[in-house]
Amino acid sequence: MSETNPASRSAEQLQSARALCREGRFAEGIELFKQIIAAEPQNAAAHNFMGMALERLGKPLEALPCFDRAISAAPNFADALANKADALSALGRFREAIKLYDQALGADDRNSFGWLNRGVAYHGMKEFDKALASIERALAIEPDLALAHANRARALAAMGRGEEALAAVERAIALDNGIAEFHTERGITLGNLGRAEESLAAHERALALVPSSGNHTRRGFALLQTGKLQEALAVSETALSLDANNADALRLKGLTLLALNRNNDALAALDAAQKLLPKSAGILHARSAVHFAEGNIAAARADADQAVSIDPDSNELAFALSRLQLLQGEWDKAWANYERRLFTADAPAVPRHSKYWDGTPLKREQLLLLSEGSAGEMILGARFPKFFKGTAPRITLVTVPELAKLFGSAEGIENAVAAPYRLENDPAFIRYFPLMSAPAAGGFGTARVPADVPYLSVEPARLERFAKLIGTEGLKIGIAWQDPPRLRVAGTRAPVLADFAPLASIPGVRLISLHKEFGGDEIAASAFRDKIEKPLEQIDTEHDFMSDAAAVIQSVDLVVAPDIFAAHLAGALNKPAFTALTPSPNWYWLLDREDSIWYPSMRLFRQTKHGDWRDVFERIAQAAVEKR
Repeated sequence: MSETNPASRSAEQLQSARALCREGRFAEGIELFKQIIAAEPQNAAAHNFMGMALERLGKPLEALPCFDRAISAAPNFADALANKADALSALGRFREAIKLYDQALGADDRNSFGWLNRGVAYHGMKEFDKALASIERALAIEPDLALAHANRARALAAMGRGEEALAAVERAIALDNGIAEFHTERGITLGNLGRAEESLAAHERALALVPSSGNHTRRGFALLQTGKLQEALAVSETALSLDANNADALRLKGLTLLALNRNNDALAALDAAQKLLPKSAGILHARSAVHFAEGNIAAARADADQAVSIDPDSNELAFALSRLQLLQGEWDKAWANYERRLFTADAPAVPRHSKYWDGTPLKREQLLLLSEGSAGEMILGARFPKFFKGTAPRITLVTVPELAKLFGSAEGIENAVAAPYRLENDPAFIRYFPLMSAPAAGGFGTARVPADVPYLSVEPARLERFAKLIGTEGLKIGIAWQDPPRLRVAGTRAPVLADFAPLASIPGVRLISLHKEFGGDEIAASAFRDKIEKPLEQIDTEHDFMSDAAAVIQSVDLVVAPDIFAAHLAGALNKPAFTALTPSPNWYWLLDREDSIWYPSMRLFRQTKHGDWRDVFERIAQAAVEKR
């Protein structure tokens, strides 16, 4: 009876060890690989498969020597070269990994997974164009490789090509509907596109496939994005019950509690998250938001600075830091970071087929100036078009429908139109420029801002009509406490009508509502409703709310409002205005000032205690009496 061939026995052991690994029995498989290697130290396949098993166990550092031995035994062993590259990539050593991928692909350029994983490494280096090119090489070899389509989606999303990213991930799902990560990627992509409800549905599909703590957390973020705060909070608790050390779930909990105005609880959750991940830029960013909401500007700035130092490539973090820098008067430092908003979800919508204007005088092209931000920021920005006079043969301001007619009165504007704007000329001759980039382009500092007022106006017939309706009797105070529904900004902590009560106690006062078709329920329920007049409800002039509101403002003695449309409109018209602010206002109000560098006719009244509007409006009422 002949003895078993040693090579044959080794091959059988190798197959058995691989079978054990395929069953998830990695420890047993590794022991068998060790036996093979003990008998055949130069068995490159055994070294390679043992390294793969260690990688699957989450031990890439221990896997590296295995791949080195495999490559030493067989220098052109493409699989071992690629697997070592995978281990290096898992360790974040992306440049080393790419060199090995290139070497492996030089030996076998038809390895679709080699090209795919090379692209993943480039993605880790944030070289997204190279990542995309490598992944597309993988797809050229294997067009139905679902994982490659999903990674192509990630690269496209990182490049700001959201619609293409969505198409790519949906192709991956069409090829393999049962991979939870694909549905997660689709949910993230939809969320970035502002399609919150669809994003939520995608995350719920991922959760149904894999009910993990991480998938619960991602669903919770989608719930937060859709404004379903109590559900999001409950989901964060579910995620933490599955994994108490899930820092993302703690971040979700903190951000949800912040949205619910439970700032102390929010900070406690985020502090717990930071203990788990001290160098997480996302957690520091969330903590900064909580400190800001509490009026602790110094703490908010410290966290924002640290977040940016950890992730300097994040446009979102740089933009958040810029708003704190501007608020603190550090405008020279801030503008470069502020301009990075153009690469975030806060960027103004850009008309299709248009190109960014670089400041070079235009000879034939039309220049589109884009309004952006809140209603108040749009009104503040309407002072800037005059600086663009002479730069183009035609200048058009693109804004929201509510402001288009009023902004047509701004100096330097030939035409103001409502977005979305249909390009009338050859698309090749269109250039755009975001209006709030004007301060950065002009290098404005706090001591030099264009405060020429008024810079908006209302046609005489409209003014006359409202002046006649309102009359001249009494102390006429125009009041507003919220923006029109379509122009509201989420998370704004504005006063309610009841907070204006001290004004109603002024003898001879007439409170003139600057609202139209919104806020009526609050007026009806108000204890001082009999002192509130509603002229905007009595006259409907060309269905133009903002122009009508401007006409009413011109007919009153004083405007009192928080940081909403009415305060900015009064300032732009050079009418006296008292503006109520939180301890953490928008950047353009700066800190510790009672005047506005933008609006000479305005006085600022800041909360001295977070959340206390009563004191603010008592001071405003006293100042109104003194001004009378």
